[in-house]
This record gives sequence, structure tokens and C-alpha cells, in this order.
Amino acid sequence: MRKQRFLLLVSVFCLVFAGCGSKKQKEPAESWPAGWLVVDDDVWLPILNDLGSSLYAARSAYLNKDYKTASKEIWAGAQYLKLKIQPIAGRAKLEVEQAISQLEQLAKAIDQNDLRSIKELDEVFSKVYKVDLKHRQAAVRDGYWAPYTEEPDAHFNRAYNKFVNKDFRTAAIELRKSAGYLKMQSVGTSGDIRSSLDALNKLLLRLANDVESGVASSSVRIDTTIVRAHLALAQLHQQQAIDSFKAKRLQNTAYQLHAAAFHLERAVYWSDYKLDLIDEELFKNAQQLAGELAESGGYNANFASKTIVGLGEEIAKFNKTNSPLFFTSKNSTQHSLGKD
Repeated sequence: MRKQRFLLLVSVFCLVFAGCGSKKQKEPAESWPAGWLVVDDDVWLPILNDLGSSLYAARSAYLNKDYKTASKEIWAGAQYLKLKIQPIAGRAKLEVEQAISQLEQLAKAIDQNDLRSIKELDEVFSKVYKVDLKHRQAAVRDGYWAPYTEEPDAHFNRAYNKFVNKDFRTAAIELRKSAGYLKMQSVGTSGDIRSSLDALNKLLLRLANDVESGVASSSVRIDTTIVRAHLALAQLHQQQAIDSFKAKRLQNTAYQLHAAAFHLERAVYWSDYKLDLIDEELFKNAQQLAGELAESGGYNANFASKTIVGLGEEIAKFNKTNSPLFFTSKNSTQHSLGKD
């Protein structure tokens, strides 16, 4: 009888503490969302080049125990960096070479069955993609980001609509995606603009976590964060328009000017700011100049300088006027009509 009681106690103990004489099984690693890389656990970055595609394919293959394909895709990623390293010199070149070496070592570890966990693979992928992201600006062509100008706002719209419909998990995902585009857009920036974009990226990620956990209960906070993000992007593109214009990179100036005007207009929309307080003529001039620069390169130098500088002044004026106190719940409800 005493022995039976002892065995019963041992059985209860084993059940309570998740098994006796065996290790607790870890949760299987999640697949990355289609079209996105997840670095540092919660930073989502859109896949915009062959390196991203290779890393995504390698991770998917590894999770499916297709180690041969995983290794092949990692070697392809290393080869991509080798081809892109040519325009890069100095410390940047050293960092890219180290990233290539890390990928090659990782591929060899998979080939030799020495990779211990998916976590090791994720850590290497995070480091490598961030190195590529850091130095990508040195290798990309003018207008590289043009197709992605409206992507952040598309995700903002979806996030807002999901939030008001109480689909908090999807709203959080959309906010992380928008943060990913801000992270990408900060490539090659420095100073106040870089600080502003980095701060907004962190703010969006914190907001996403709060939305998912139910801490963020008001749509006003989403509105204010979206406005700040658009203003930061407008400032970024207006400064890059100035830099491109001075360097006579007219096609890139056209893109940057269009993007700056777009993000200012979206900031106005999300804040419910009165449009008649914004210089509508300046918006028209900016679009006209962008068209002239993109199509023929013919332009009036005085008109161009005045328009580009004027757009910066308009952004600064709106940025100064904009304040969290300006937002009300009544204003914020209007955005549920945004496109889903």
C-alpha cells in the first residue's frame, strides 16, 4: 500500500511538471509571413531583392527538413552579396564580406548536420539582412523605392480598419508591416531624419504590441502615430529631393518630390487638418515639377528651387501645428472609410 501511494505521488508530480525523465518539447518555430522577413523577433522587413527571397526560401526549406534546398538558397544569398559588393568600399565592404562569410559557414553547418536550432539560423539571417539593408543605398539605382511610396499608407489603412473592427491581431500585423517600410526607407539617412525615422519605427512596434495585447483601446493613438510617420517620411523625401536636385539627378528628384508631397497629403488626411490651411498651389507645383523632371528633364531652375524649398517649409509648418492635442475621437472615426 505504501509503495502504491508513492507511485501515485510520483505520477502526479510528473504530470504537474510536464513529464518525468524526459525533456519538455519546445514549440515548433513559426513560418515567416509570405513576402516578409522577421528579424530580432518582431521587426518585419519586406522582401525587395534576391537576398531576401533566398533567405526566406532557405528558412522555409529548413523548417520542412529539406536541408539540401536550405543550403542551396543560403549559398545563393552569399553569391548575391558577392555580386553587389563591387560598388562598396572601406568599412562597409568589410561588413558585407563578414556577412558573406557568416552565410557560407551557415550553409556548411547545414550540409554537415551541425546546425543545432532554427534560432541559430534566424540570428545569422537577421545580422546578414541588416548589413545588406545598411549598405543597400550605395548600390541601388535612382527611383529604387518609387514602387513602394504608398505601401506604408496602405498598411496604415488596413491596420486602422482592422482595429475598429476589433481584429486586433491583424491590426498589429499591419502596423508591423508599415514599420518595416519605415525601417527600409531609413537606409542611407543620418542626423535628425534618421533619428526621427528610428523613433517612429520603435513607436509603431510598441503600438503594434499594445494593440495586439489590448492595451491600446483608442483609435486616436493610431491616428497620431500615423500622422507622425507620414510627416517623418515627407521630411525624408523633401531633403532627398534637395540633395538629388543639387547633384542634377533629375529622375530621382522627381520621385523624391512626388513622395514628399504624397506623404504630406496623407498626414493632412489622417489628422483631419483643414485642407484650405495647406498651400494647394504648392501641391500642384510640386506635381507639375515632378512630371517635368521625370518626362523631359526640362525645367525652370528658379521655379524648381522655390517649389522644393517651399514644400519643405509647408511640411515644417504642418509639423509645428500638428499636436496630439489636435486629435479628437470624433475626428479619428472618419478613417474607417479608408480602403481595406
